Amino acid sequence: MSKVFISWYDGHNHNLANELLRLLEKHGFDIEHSPYSPHSGVYDARWNNWYEEGLPRAINQAEVFIAVITPACDGSTWMLQEYQEAYSSFLKTGRPRLYFIRFDPIDRQVKYPEYYLQNSIHLSSVPEEALH
Repeated sequence: MSKVFISWYDGHNHNLANELLRLLEKHGFDIEHSPYSPHSGVYDARWNNWYEEGLPRAINQAEVFIAVITPACDGSTWMLQEYQEAYSSFLKTGRPRLYFIRFDPIDRQVKYPEYYLQNSIHLSSVPEEALH
């Protein structure tokens, strides 16, 4: 099944983001996600070499990239770097396919460059609909 990279800041603390993750796993998608935030209290060893090795490898292996936009994601500098890595790869190779899902108010500005979002497919904020 498809390899999916999920870029999220507080996904493990967000009910809809967790529901999306569960549905993707249930339907056989191979999931990789951002390291857990240091603020979460979870030690995630992937931070040791995330930008140099982990992120480029994860994006290179992914067929699908999903940016999960939540109210807290603007506090994340790594999500912007992950989107940049995925967008650059997409421009060079045509993959991963770029998607974003908003679990925040749509009228709120996000820090991503507009061309990232314009070149990505906007998924429904209802996880079951987004899966389709």
